[in-house]
Amino acid sequence: MYLLNITYNKDRLPKEDFKTKMIAHHKWFKENFENDNFLVVGSYRDDKGGTFIIVKNLEHEQINNIISKDSFYPDFADYKVRKFQPKLVTKDFYDFREE
Repeated sequence: MYLLNITYNKDRLPKEDFKTKMIAHHKWFKENFENDNFLVVGSYRDDKGGTFIIVKNLEHEQINNIISKDSFYPDFADYKVRKFQPKLVTKDFYDFREE
């Protein structure tokens, strides 16, 4: 599996354009979650914002293709993809999600 960290470049967009792109971005990650490409999606809760996604074990080319369809790609966000292998997962992991 992979960890995908997305950091938005808010300073490159007018505020209204950012909001429009964010709506499309939410649709993008929801579709990928529903299509089982993303296992976990969440937002950072600090003042810098951003999105953290756990991506299922796909080919790197497939991940790049998915990223290329995001509304912020390529100029309005930075995408960092790292291969990840969990060693321990708590049975309570699901309890941490936000409703």
